[in-house]
Amino acid sequence: MDYGGRELAITLTITIVVWATFIGIYAYNLFSSGPTFDMAWYFLEENPEGGTLAYPLGAMAYFAFIRSFAGTPESFTVAFHALSLAWLGLLFFIYGKMMRIERLLMVSIIFAILIYFVIDRVEIVAVALAFSGAYLFSEGKRMGGWLAAIAGAFVKVFPVFLLPLFAIPEWGKKGGAKRVGIAGAVCVLLLLASPATINSLMYQSQRGLQVESVYSSVLLAANQFLDMGIRTQESWGSVHLVLPEGLQWLVPASTLLQAAAVGAVILAYALDKRRGSRFWEYCFLVLAVGVLFGKIGSTQFMLWPVAFAVPLIGKGDMRLYAMCIALAVFAILVFPYGWYSLYMMETLPIAVLAARNLVLAGMVAHVGLRLNEKGMEKAEHVARPDL
Repeated sequence: MDYGGRELAITLTITIVVWATFIGIYAYNLFSSGPTFDMAWYFLEENPEGGTLAYPLGAMAYFAFIRSFAGTPESFTVAFHALSLAWLGLLFFIYGKMMRIERLLMVSIIFAILIYFVIDRVEIVAVALAFSGAYLFSEGKRMGGWLAAIAGAFVKVFPVFLLPLFAIPEWGKKGGAKRVGIAGAVCVLLLLASPATINSLMYQSQRGLQVESVYSSVLLAANQFLDMGIRTQESWGSVHLVLPEGLQWLVPASTLLQAAAVGAVILAYALDKRRGSRFWEYCFLVLAVGVLFGKIGSTQFMLWPVAFAVPLIGKGDMRLYAMCIALAVFAILVFPYGWYSLYMMETLPIAVLAARNLVLAGMVAHVGLRLNEKGMEKAEHVARPDL
């Protein structure tokens, strides 16, 4: 679709209105210097229940860096917000290299809806680093891509899922084995030298089913009709389900299912002879299924499928764009607006949570089905043949 001046003006107007609306809605959180719940723990570097904050090395270093020049909770919050906007700017700088201005404006609307989570959570740092890594890798700057993605993985774990997609096309390429070896050595050295990262992995492994996860949405919906004895409790810095003894097997099963789903995407990529033209589809899928099948489904995690859907939207996938808008809207209705009601296991927020998770599942299904369509190799953004 060719955009003239009128269409661009309309898109720009809608974008400004949406941004102004959500900045107004979150004005207190955006401009207040008082630390919010998560920000207070970032500053203190403590878990809500005590002990060292369970974040990887990169996140802890990031918090320490901000605290080095912003030594009070108030100044830390202001600095954190400002830096988050800078990371968002980096993300959009890369997007700008991949699509026209009118689609860039449209994409920004999704982030406007999620702006509270963009500026108030460390997620945007990892998202920007991981996306930078994928972009550099796709452009042939492979070592830079590896290092950026690894840096993102030591802020939040999700970029780890991208690394096999980098490794697969490296085999048999000049210098590929060397790059994989260097990347692997960097990961191992950082892990061994990082008690914070090990602590974070152990902490997350002990968590149960967080209330926003896809498993929780199914169980909470079923509990409305069957009275399965499920209840909620505040723990691990969030709200989790308390399961009856007969359902506790779902906690380890959720981790196995997440691993299986991610592994299935990686295997499909390895076997796909046309993966060179489908790199961004697989990047989206491996992260989206990682989020969908994880036992923790916090609202800020929705930034991962949204951020990696953008290259596909840039190719003209307006159905995926509409799904991203719906995902963002349902996500903020769950948290912060429906959080207390969800904790009380009320019907409406459970329905909204189910809708959010169904939209994310629909996004996965939509992109997966597109991979089977004829002519995918003729996508408007032709990938490098050696991917």
